[in-house]
Amino acid sequence: MLDETWWLTLLFDTYGAMLSEKQRQFFTLYHEEDWSFGEIAVQYGISRQAVYDIVKRAEKTLYELEAALGVAAREVKWRRRAEKVASGLAEVKNICRGLPGEAAALALSQLDRVEAELSLWLAEEGS
Repeated sequence: MLDETWWLTLLFDTYGAMLSEKQRQFFTLYHEEDWSFGEIAVQYGISRQAVYDIVKRAEKTLYELEAALGVAAREVKWRRRAEKVASGLAEVKNICRGLPGEAAALALSQLDRVEAELSLWLAEEGS
């Protein structure tokens, strides 16, 4: 199972726009800025329990959205597949480097282009 904090962050990145402004603020302070419920409560002049309820409701909403839509799980699945492809590509490139001749050099050149495109795609998908 994925680390819960990592998973919640991915869910927030995927579905955070669907939360209320207050849920987004409190979720970010608690999960990303590492504030305690008490610190958030003092900052916003509300009870610790109210902060806890808002953060937990946001988490529940994120989990429910993922259960209904599955966008984050598909992203993780595709990223893992792409990383496997990149790893296989690197292995083939290493084999080509050891081969003599113009055909090997041409294959290596093509593999470099494919690797660059895959790297660009992975970088764009990660942002």
